[in-house]
Amino acid sequence: MGAEQFVIMGTAGHIDHGKTQLVKAITGIDTDRLKEEKERGITIDLGFAYLDLPHGGRLGIIDVPGHERFVRNMLAGATGIDFVLLVIAADEGVMPQTREHLDIVTLLGIERGIVALTKIDMVEPDWLDLVQDDVRAYLQRTPLANAPILPVSSRTGAGLPNLIAAIQSMTRAIPPRVSGALFRLPVDRIFTIKGFGTVVTGTVISGSINEGEMIEIVPRELTAKIRGIEVHDLKVGSAHAGQRSALNLQGISKEDVERGDVIAPPGALSPWTRVEARYDHLPHSPWTLANRTRVRVHIGTQEVIARVTPLDRVEIRPSDSSLIQLFLESPIVALPGDRFVIRSFSPVQTVGGGVILSLTDRKSKRFSEKVIDRLEAIAQGAPEEALTALIQEASITGLSRDAIAVKLPSVGGIPELLGKLVDNGAVTLIGKDGALAVHRTAIEDLQGQIMDQVRAFHQRAPLRLGVSKEEIRTQMARPADPQLLEWCLADLQKQGRLRFQDAYIAAADFAPKFSGEQEAALHRIEHMYRAAGVTPPLLSEATTGIRQPKMAEEIIKFLLETGALVRIEGDLLFHREALVQITDGVRAYLQQHGKIAVGDFKNLFNISRKFAVPLLEYFDRIQLTIRRGNDRVLRSS
Repeated sequence: MGAEQFVIMGTAGHIDHGKTQLVKAITGIDTDRLKEEKERGITIDLGFAYLDLPHGGRLGIIDVPGHERFVRNMLAGATGIDFVLLVIAADEGVMPQTREHLDIVTLLGIERGIVALTKIDMVEPDWLDLVQDDVRAYLQRTPLANAPILPVSSRTGAGLPNLIAAIQSMTRAIPPRVSGALFRLPVDRIFTIKGFGTVVTGTVISGSINEGEMIEIVPRELTAKIRGIEVHDLKVGSAHAGQRSALNLQGISKEDVERGDVIAPPGALSPWTRVEARYDHLPHSPWTLANRTRVRVHIGTQEVIARVTPLDRVEIRPSDSSLIQLFLESPIVALPGDRFVIRSFSPVQTVGGGVILSLTDRKSKRFSEKVIDRLEAIAQGAPEEALTALIQEASITGLSRDAIAVKLPSVGGIPELLGKLVDNGAVTLIGKDGALAVHRTAIEDLQGQIMDQVRAFHQRAPLRLGVSKEEIRTQMARPADPQLLEWCLADLQKQGRLRFQDAYIAAADFAPKFSGEQEAALHRIEHMYRAAGVTPPLLSEATTGIRQPKMAEEIIKFLLETGALVRIEGDLLFHREALVQITDGVRAYLQQHGKIAVGDFKNLFNISRKFAVPLLEYFDRIQLTIRRGNDRVLRSS
């Protein structure tokens, strides 16, 4: 084990097979710390110890309870261990919790281990040989098929040097952890120390953290400063992946944190209530998982109730490997690649487990080829295919680079992969610095929707100049990313398929179409407003004689959109020529007199108060004038 390599060993095995006694025999540390554990003589919660190895290095040890009632605690302790010490008593052999613990170890992807055959001082040599044969036969279909089986006695010390040597050899075989990974510590204990405050402990499963840095308690959205760090009872300046660590948090009370929370850099992680995963059902499980079956999900140090939905089959049977979506009743804090174990809701039994493939905020469609192909690509570790499928499924919402990093944290070289997908035309990068990745099919779909909406609008309103951007956005079947919508509109204009006029968007080949009756009404209304000058008619007067209210409405909208008429207030409209005359007159008056009152305005244009007041308020709105008391003055530029 190198100077920078830190390793965690976890125990596993049936109750009363001597896990805690064995840990004490090789370390001198009694991991049973609770009063109830001392009184009852059984391990109830997690225990922690360390072993100074003969040739250097300090190994962290997590001792787990063996009783079936405390498997949930065992699962919390299994997070982050590198290899397992499977403890089997020579006088009893393989027992129910031996099997369940090894199932859990297998489901969590822990493939290295040592088998300690304890209590050899209580059996005859012939019996010991038989038990060894039985254990080896049992292990044949497990990841520990080739694990060393070492007979030991915690009472007499027999076999312990061989066990310690095997442990040291195992630590050297553990591959180094990835450097530079995100710091994560799933919390398994919380307590207070007088004069220091709240301390949380856990196994650092990735990354590193330094004393004095700020952290976030997720999902509680609480931040705190690390005022101190201990590793194996030693005060240190930093904690690294593979170390059992205690963090002293400043300004946080014990009640603010629970087992299952995750310590991480501020803003680095988010809680999720839906995940997609690859799931393996145990061959000997008596349970079948149908759609919406309620289960217990163990991930990190957290237990959450969830409902499971098989995505690629009707139901999940023993030995099945399936793609699933989990709908969690409480948020979890996890990343793709994290492993989990599923236990039945009641009665509680371990039924299977798997690996998270994707974190999502929406329901995944069952039996969808797109969904299945995307998840299979992720599961099979095909980076380009996984990234392409992920972006394609995001559709018109697109995927930010940050979102891609969260959903595919194990895929390296994302910028290079994106560049390749851009070069072959599969993906377009949109927005500032190309922050949003959108698949070609999503762009084609969105642009098709836009053109359909524009043409449908022209069909409904043949006299209107076009549709507004806001109308297009609100009519989308599914909300599009605003940056993508802007990009698609601009691209359609560049292609010559759309035409922009002021705030209106029209098909490039569109022109308003008037019937003879409509054209006559249009000319009559515009002439009426032009002739009326500064005293325009009421809207109802202007549209008198048009039999169809809808047609009158469309003609007025057309005149407003083309700027022939200007709406001052409600139904008060002015012809643009009259408004130009009034505007020029007001500006000239103010330049000469400095201010104008309502009475001055009425006299200047020989109009009544019903026209004067709305016009002055209009000039305020367009920022020509500003009101001061009862007067208006020119607004300075």
